[in-house]
Amino acid sequence: MNKILIFLIITPICCFSNVLDNTFAHYLENEGEIESSIIEYKRLLIDSSQIYNTDSIYIKVSRLNMRIGNYKDALYELNKLENNNKINNLKGISYMMLGDMERARNDYFKNDTLIGISYILENRFNKAGKYIDISNPPKLKNPYLGLALSMIVPGMGRVYAGRTFDGIYSFMLVGSSALSSYLYFRDNNRVFGYTYGVISALLYMGNLYGSYKACEIYNNYSIDVYKNNEIIKLKFSKWF
Repeated sequence: MNKILIFLIITPICCFSNVLDNTFAHYLENEGEIESSIIEYKRLLIDSSQIYNTDSIYIKVSRLNMRIGNYKDALYELNKLENNNKINNLKGISYMMLGDMERARNDYFKNDTLIGISYILENRFNKAGKYIDISNPPKLKNPYLGLALSMIVPGMGRVYAGRTFDGIYSFMLVGSSALSSYLYFRDNNRVFGYTYGVISALLYMGNLYGSYKACEIYNNYSIDVYKNNEIIKLKFSKWF
């Protein structure tokens, strides 16, 4: 009798571990139909023909919402559950991806890796290094130095920002228009002299602005690549 009772207790528990794997919702999830699978998982919550662990379904729905960037919906589902380390991590990640870093760190994260990742996403690499091992941040270009270089030699700021062809092209545009203005004035053709003078001045100003922006673009790209590499290295996706 005792053996039968133990069998009746253990069997549903063992079977439950893969009961969701046999659902249509799981099939849709594997096929990449995330939004449809979320709807199907929610339907299981009111399906009285099967015995499902509602907490597991809420967690599953939350994770799927996070995968497609619906962090507010994920939080809505997670708030239906009692807090534990797993739930707190998922809540913290959702708040972090919504931009509320302080709330994620102060109220939910107890894990150094997740705290470090939150600082990486804020570009606070020195702070992140206090919690996790990270590579040296990229060396950035100074936009004001790029601007100053292009004031001296048009296009030099773009070369400094790693855009050599753009720098040479900018130098040729500014230089050729300035030379044309000079030649027309030398020949007493003031109309074309002033025309090319104005064009040269506009190109020169554009060269300054372009050099400044080229440094910013270089920095943003370098930081994005660095952040992505560090987050991949830290296996951030495993948390959800």
